[in-house]
Amino acid sequence: IKEHWYILSYAAKWYGSRTTVCRGLDDVKGQKRGLPNTDRALLKEIHALMGEADIIVAHNGVDFDVKVANTRLIVHGFQPPSPYKTVDTKRAIKQVTRFSSNKLDWLCKQLGLGQKLGHEGFPLWLGCAAGDKAAWRKMKRYNRHDIKLLGDLYTLISPWIRQPNAALYQDGIVCVNPACGSSNIHTYPRLY
Repeated sequence: IKEHWYILSYAAKWYGSRTTVCRGLDDVKGQKRGLPNTDRALLKEIHALMGEADIIVAHNGVDFDVKVANTRLIVHGFQPPSPYKTVDTKRAIKQVTRFSSNKLDWLCKQLGLGQKLGHEGFPLWLGCAAGDKAAWRKMKRYNRHDIKLLGDLYTLISPWIRQPNAALYQDGIVCVNPACGSSNIHTYPRLY
């Protein structure tokens, strides 16, 4: 191992919001190119987002995103974020369907939601690591678009998949589906 991996960038959005946060090492003040373990400032932001979230939705999030974040949080000496639930759209869709592929790009194409943006692969990551401004613009555009696709996929499949009970995170009586969360619920008197 020549160099341990680290986080170059992240993107996130609160469900129902139109704003996507996308930050990279190029946004960190004083960031110097080529220094290992320089993602601490990004991890501080990710830790805060994870700590504020009740439910984290990610595609392949259980096996990749959450583990990657946890690894770097441990490396930098953070305590675990406040407890949260995870909805992994890849795992969830596999439990109720049999698509030809469960990759985000394939599912979104198949369901008419769009497709991932093309890029040159690992050279894009290397360009970002080298501080190439054009590579960073492309990476951030790619990340933001992935978040849009994920949100659209989650909204579409949410009635089909198992997920945490939204009523636990809101006041009053609401639909248990976090993607719905409607308070327009009809209750009926119990018959004894």
